[in-house]
Amino acid sequence: NLKPQRQRSLEFGTNFGLFNEFINVDFAWYKTNTLNQLLNLPGVLETGFDKLFINAGNIQNKGYELLVNFAPIRKKDWGLDVSVNLAHNKSKIVEFGNGITEWELSGGYDGANVYAYEGGDFGVLTANPDATAQIDPKTGWPLIIVSDVTQSTAAATKYRVQTYDFVPNVYSDSQKRIKLGKVEPDFVGGVSGTLRYKNFSLFAQVDGRIGGDVYSQAYSYGMSQGTLEESLYGRDQEHGGVERIDSYNGQKRYDGVVPNVVFAEGQTSPLKAGVAIGGMTFREAYDQGLVEPWKASWYHAYNNNWGTNLNTGGSVSENSWIMLREITLGYNLPKGLINKVRLQGARINFTARNIGYLYKTLNADQNPESLQSNDPFRPYITGGVPYYRNYSVSLNVRF
Repeated sequence: NLKPQRQRSLEFGTNFGLFNEFINVDFAWYKTNTLNQLLNLPGVLETGFDKLFINAGNIQNKGYELLVNFAPIRKKDWGLDVSVNLAHNKSKIVEFGNGITEWELSGGYDGANVYAYEGGDFGVLTANPDATAQIDPKTGWPLIIVSDVTQSTAAATKYRVQTYDFVPNVYSDSQKRIKLGKVEPDFVGGVSGTLRYKNFSLFAQVDGRIGGDVYSQAYSYGMSQGTLEESLYGRDQEHGGVERIDSYNGQKRYDGVVPNVVFAEGQTSPLKAGVAIGGMTFREAYDQGLVEPWKASWYHAYNNNWGTNLNTGGSVSENSWIMLREITLGYNLPKGLINKVRLQGARINFTARNIGYLYKTLNADQNPESLQSNDPFRPYITGGVPYYRNYSVSLNVRF
């Protein structure tokens, strides 16, 4: 008994020019409500159907688009045209209906997923509680506990290391998921310009995106396995490692980390029996000789791994970027030359694309184009994509 999807749209816009078309402005504001969305629910297997389709939902998209063109130079031999565009969109679940209050848009990535909530944003990056760490309200740092002593008695790899564990959040009816961020960008836009001199022209384009968060599975695994440059932190004195005495063989090492974490209530010193360290930062406890520094290799393995510490380990970061997208140098062949070969026109272009990022925010110098897909509701990086540029030469002729 499914119904067709319906839309209600409202749009206001204006277009005007100033100073003899020196500036042209095109602006539009819109609001669109989509009703009777087709949703896919898990079916009851005993009925013979594993899926159930229903009509539900009132999803609202609201935003604006702005385009400004201006031509500061308009002469016989010289010309300059500049275009600036900006767009913002915000999606909201006004109502799901049929008793539904939340909906999973994607998931299954080490506990990371994207949900839509009735009355809230359409696209919230979340994590399962046990894949995140509890946060100390005073410092905003994750809570940890003193864990086991790990040791090896093998002759070639003797060690004895004190380890620590993050305190995970706990699932409950009031805490089914932990919010990590939002999927939608605050705005996207770009700037392009063309400079002309006689038969020559130079075109350049910059585009970008500001806001929106991403979960990087590649970062999480890379840090835990020590394959990223950032995982060098704490592994030696050059990379910030503090002195640590290996309690098994007594050797002095500089592979200790004093992280920004807080000991949970009830914790006691592993070095001085009975001395309370609950509520202390790791630095405070370390400076008082109450804890060993966290061995760097173990710290990275515990701080980032499968379904671990997604909210504070650095695997979630903002995906803002500005890229110099294209530069093209063009030349229109002289009419006297092309007329001899009976052509209407001919132009040669030298183009470079994806030239480089002027600004980006992803951790560990990750390429924003490493996203798993163009689907805005799958903000996951599951493998690194190398940076690349394209160079081309083209000849366009008109007969």
